[in-house]
Amino acid sequence: MCAGYCCCQESVTDISVPCSTCLVLLSGVNCSLVVDELLSLFPAGQQPHYYVVKTLADVAANSPVPFVAKLKEVMARMTPVIGGIKKSPMKWVFATAYGRCSESMGHYQASKAEAGEEPTITPASFEIHMAAAFDVLFNSWLPEEKVTASHTDCEGPLS
Repeated sequence: MCAGYCCCQESVTDISVPCSTCLVLLSGVNCSLVVDELLSLFPAGQQPHYYVVKTLADVAANSPVPFVAKLKEVMARMTPVIGGIKKSPMKWVFATAYGRCSESMGHYQASKAEAGEEPTITPASFEIHMAAAFDVLFNSWLPEEKVTASHTDCEGPLS
């Protein structure tokens, strides 16, 4: 479904941006299918293409409640590779993704509370992943480079 938009190592925005936008829009109809396809492009233990992470972050923002059902799988792919990221664009996109994943959990909880239902997925399920991300973001990345908006934007949701 989406293998062609990230086949090059470098970001080709003329191709990647419209494809990413289409996938985000499709996630409104079938979030699970889109996330599964994106995760198929994110091999375990390997740093993914920039636009795979960006699209996952955008899906989390666009369809937060259904995204939470796939959050454990997404975190399981992101957490092992975050410590090995060296380039600033990838740091930015991972920081943004972690922030949006955290925000999706907040939307999920609010949605369940509004419906008068007990949430079946809790933030405690992702505590280890978020703690690892917080550690890398604020103990490794911030001291070595300028504070960027994405690093500080994700601080609130990660806390």
